[in-house]
Amino acid sequence: MYPQQALTVYRINNVYIDQAYSLNERAVARVKDTIPFGNYLFLGKDRSASIMPSVIARSVFLRKNEVYARKNNNTTLNRLMSMGNFKFVSVKFIDSDTTAPGYLDVIILMTLSPNTHSRQKWKLFQNRITIQVRG
Repeated sequence: MYPQQALTVYRINNVYIDQAYSLNERAVARVKDTIPFGNYLFLGKDRSASIMPSVIARSVFLRKNEVYARKNNNTTLNRLMSMGNFKFVSVKFIDSDTTAPGYLDVIILMTLSPNTHSRQKWKLFQNRITIQVRG
């Protein structure tokens, strides 16, 4: 980082959240659909969301147009990891493509823990059985 950049007050522009990130995606840059939820943009398809966007949004403290604060970054990481659903959470900052200087885009990458995936399949299976018994 250059000394001039260290003096710049950065603001958050867009916050992208990818809860289906895989480490294998680093090699191949894939274009994903964006689903707006409040001031956040969730990457991927609506059906592929394993956790409701409203639940994740409550744990994200990096908000559009706010001044970047390391405390909010750390709080976001801690809250997402303490959910117990993710084995990997990373927050990346890139210069935004706006014409105004000092804006950053935030990309939150999350990889589901294998246990969470199995629990969700089991709940879906239980729901199907309940529906068939009642129906």
